[in-house]
Amino acid sequence: MFSKTTSIIMSLAVGLTLLASAFLPTTSYAKPNSEVNWGCAAWEEVYLDDFGCPSNVDIVTSPWIITDYEAYHTTWLNFFNLPQNQNKTPYIHTYIMAGLARRDWGLQDCNVDPVVNLCWRGATYIRQNSQSILNKYQSVANSIAQNLTTDNVYIHIEPDYFQYTADTQENPLTNQEAWNLMNQVTTIFKNTVPQAKLVMDISAWNYSMSNWCSGFENFDYGGLVGNYFSSNVAPAGQSYSKIVNDCGYELIVNTAHGVGGAFHPYNPTWEVNNQGVHAIIQSPLEKNRYQQFLTTIKNQPTKNLPSSYKPAPVTSFQTNQQKEIDPAQSNTQADPNNPTEYNQEKIKIGEDSKEIIVINDVEYYSTPQIEEMIQSLKKVQK
Repeated sequence: MFSKTTSIIMSLAVGLTLLASAFLPTTSYAKPNSEVNWGCAAWEEVYLDDFGCPSNVDIVTSPWIITDYEAYHTTWLNFFNLPQNQNKTPYIHTYIMAGLARRDWGLQDCNVDPVVNLCWRGATYIRQNSQSILNKYQSVANSIAQNLTTDNVYIHIEPDYFQYTADTQENPLTNQEAWNLMNQVTTIFKNTVPQAKLVMDISAWNYSMSNWCSGFENFDYGGLVGNYFSSNVAPAGQSYSKIVNDCGYELIVNTAHGVGGAFHPYNPTWEVNNQGVHAIIQSPLEKNRYQQFLTTIKNQPTKNLPSSYKPAPVTSFQTNQQKEIDPAQSNTQADPNNPTEYNQEKIKIGEDSKEIIVINDVEYYSTPQIEEMIQSLKKVQK
């Protein structure tokens, strides 16, 4: 006969083995501010003289590429050649599908025109013009590759892309259509600008995040843009850690832009709590305050100062795969002489500040689903 403890451990091991593929890693713990990449939004060419941003930011966003790569995008990229800017990484937003639909069919952003907008006929435009869209993306990728002056670049592709699958569309894209088109776009960038870190736009109001994210390829990060995202207010009722867990990518949160690209105020909530995101992009409207904050945190002792010029290793987890951690990468080893109540179940914190649950020497990221399953199995065995 198995002991009660042994039975519980076996049940946990079997259950976790069967269900591990359904769970993604989560970022539940905020990083030290000194280990976060801090960015600033330079929306228009007028900010190009000094970016209108603190001199000590890691990331600077470009004027968005709306319908085509323009001469001022080259001017903007050339600023990264200056000695004071060579430790900064450019962050490019491409909004080409929306821009072409606006130019050709007069479709406005959904929060600009309540009727004639991208939420109504955007999907129809994309379906009918998919090859033209891909041709334009290839042209844009070529221009970026020819004019890029840095070793790294972030490219955030098509904000609000999820809206083209919404029920408000006269003929929504299916998920498969959306995945197929976007995967062709990301392949263009990976082939043409191989050093680029590709950012998948995240719509926080998407409540089928896991399924939506599962069909995309080649992305390195997830990105939120277009709202005043506060660190202590979860967007659309979803926490940042839940979004990371559901989608499988660390987040870059752009809290700078609102309707029509207008700047939001500087957001001080991120000074206190950064939610463990990869990068935060702020408005330049309180440049002096932001610069002082960055000066303070960058003067703090740290083993890993932020460097967006050579970003930290990409944390891009494959959807529906359980992620195991090499014990050698952990800061804190569980004490084998002080087992938990259930003997083989131990807790430790990994190098990446994520909580790890160790069961029968197999390591799992701590997620709400894993925790819930463990508690359920314990109750069954009581």
